[in-house]
Amino acid sequence: MLNSCATKCLSVLLVIALVFSGCASSSKDKDKSSVGSLSSGEQKELELGYSIHQEILSTYYLYTEPNLNHYVNSVAEKIYSQAKRKFPYQVTVLVSEKIYAVSAPGGYIYITTGFINFLQNESELAAAIAHEVGQLQYQEPRFSNKKKAMEALEIAAALAAGILGPLGALAFLGVRGISMLTVSEKTKTGRAIYADKLALSYLVEAGYDPQSLFDILTRLAETDKGDMDEIFDYYNSRPISVKRVQKLEKQFKKLNLKNRELCVNRPEFLEATKGVREMFRMSSAKP
Repeated sequence: MLNSCATKCLSVLLVIALVFSGCASSSKDKDKSSVGSLSSGEQKELELGYSIHQEILSTYYLYTEPNLNHYVNSVAEKIYSQAKRKFPYQVTVLVSEKIYAVSAPGGYIYITTGFINFLQNESELAAAIAHEVGQLQYQEPRFSNKKKAMEALEIAAALAAGILGPLGALAFLGVRGISMLTVSEKTKTGRAIYADKLALSYLVEAGYDPQSLFDILTRLAETDKGDMDEIFDYYNSRPISVKRVQKLEKQFKKLNLKNRELCVNRPEFLEATKGVREMFRMSSAKP
């Protein structure tokens, strides 16, 4: 009998084969995995993202409290509306102590309860989501080339490895993934800088204070070494480098903030996220 990891490898490779042979994943998922306004390359991204989404759902518990999920997605919708690529975006809240957010091809965005607990206001939540939406604006040229499409999936899965864990990421990549779980620092930093630039503009256009993106990065950079386990994966996939901060400052100065009404919305954020914060408070109080 195959072990669970091998079984996942085979099932995901089958999904990939179906995607690149032009077959739909399943009839009941057509509404989510097929959008008429998308290009063929974007359609493949969406279908690959769906396969990653299913693996993440099988790996993590979802935070299903309706009020929080409605709130998070209402904030996210203000950001989506600014994005050029019109995927059917969605944010999924995962139960995890990790301070982490990540995106998968096709508009799938994930944020952990640990990250929500780390954030301080609605504008920061919008900034975390805006960065992920920005990551998804990079149109991967490899998706238009079947021969190289697996390389694009390798990058997507490697960047999501902080959520999936090594075995989960290997399940996506199959046998080729054994040596492909890393993405160069140059690639990760370049994508982070690209996403930051877009995130700043999304925040301003959506009416949020773009300073919130700086605030998140500053607090992450100042995190105590004893808490590094919680933020390691975020650091690893979205490096907070001097170059990144300098580029962010340069883009910030170019923003047209004159006569803009920019909000932070701390009271609304605290009310909507009180369940998450109480969960962490109770967890830290245990002996």
